[in-house]
Amino acid sequence: MKEEFNGLSTSTLREISILMSLPQHPAIVEFKEVVLDDWDRVLVVMEHVENDLARFMAVKRQPLRPSEVKCMMKQLLEGVKFLHENGVMHRDLKQTF
Repeated sequence: MKEEFNGLSTSTLREISILMSLPQHPAIVEFKEVVLDDWDRVLVVMEHVENDLARFMAVKRQPLRPSEVKCMMKQLLEGVKFLHENGVMHRDLKQTF
C-alpha cells in the first residue's frame, strides 16, 4: 500500500521535491512549477522540449552514425553525472515519448 499525503503518493512528493531543489543544467529538462487544476489534480509543469529521441528515431531512416551516438551519450552521461553530483540517483532513464 502506497503512503499518501493529501492524496499524493510519497514517491510523487519526493520526486517533486528533488526537481524543485535542482539547479538548472542543459542536459536536464527544467522544472517550472506545480499547479492544481480545477479538479484538484496536481500538474507538474516542465520545460517544453522541441526534439526528443523517440521522435528523432521515428523519422530517421538509417542507423545512427558513430558521431551521433557519441554526441547523445555525452549529453546523457553529463546529465547523469550532474544528478549524481547533486545526490540524485535516476532509476528510470528512457527516451521521451
